[in-house]
Amino acid sequence: MGQTSVFLKFFIAVLLFSSLFPWFYGLQTARDDYRCLNCSVILIVVDTLRADHMGCYGYERETTPFIDAFARENILFEYAVAPAPWTPPSLASIFSGMYPTAHGTTAYSKKSLQE
Repeated sequence: MGQTSVFLKFFIAVLLFSSLFPWFYGLQTARDDYRCLNCSVILIVVDTLRADHMGCYGYERETTPFIDAFARENILFEYAVAPAPWTPPSLASIFSGMYPTAHGTTAYSKKSLQE
């Protein structure tokens, strides 16, 4: 059995588990009142902004009024995982869809994704 076949089986198993997990435990994957077939995705990326200092995540001070207003009218994700603990590899992963070990931005360097 080749490495590709093992990876494909693993990928299918993860995909099935992740799609059935919320249903099995009765969890919601999105707001019930939100349905959109042709929606746009707006990705807000801000370096050094902590979620615990944003009003939409419960902070008492009005530090991010425009983001808070936007979050009230749209879907707000309350759980996210970063592929790396610092900005360059995280952004490279967001824009490439690869893990830091795949795109090579794992240590401080001026290496680009094309190198």
